[in-house]
Amino acid sequence: MRDEAIRKSLVGLIRDAWRKVLGQRHEAVLDAEWEEWIEAGKKEADFVQRPIDREQADFEALQMSQRAVADDVEVAAAAHAECTAAGISLISLLSDAHTGHKPEYRFHEDKLVDLENRRRRLMTDYRGLQDNRAMSARVVSK
Repeated sequence: MRDEAIRKSLVGLIRDAWRKVLGQRHEAVLDAEWEEWIEAGKKEADFVQRPIDREQADFEALQMSQRAVADDVEVAAAAHAECTAAGISLISLLSDAHTGHKPEYRFHEDKLVDLENRRRRLMTDYRGLQDNRAMSARVVSK
């Protein structure tokens, strides 16, 4: 159950990352077309930017995310190689899926930092008490 939820989260993260890659590729194509347009001596105002095909990008991103978590090792390895070549770190996405699924990990991590700071303060106080010499006691009344 938990593994399935993490897998679902990972699919979503890969899909979002792949959409971003597709958007960057589309921007690069538009930049190249713009350069060709200007070099051809055409008017800047006549240049028409093609919008990205959102449905196609969503479909490709979904396909990539499903291939990346496929049970077939060869399919998954090919998708992993393609993601890595595109600059997507699957390890960090898996980490995000794992910690995002269980937010108490972050809660405990923050508590550990707080406990470590408290331990250091207590040890400093304790060492200070040990280093001080005991005062000589006087009997005040009998």
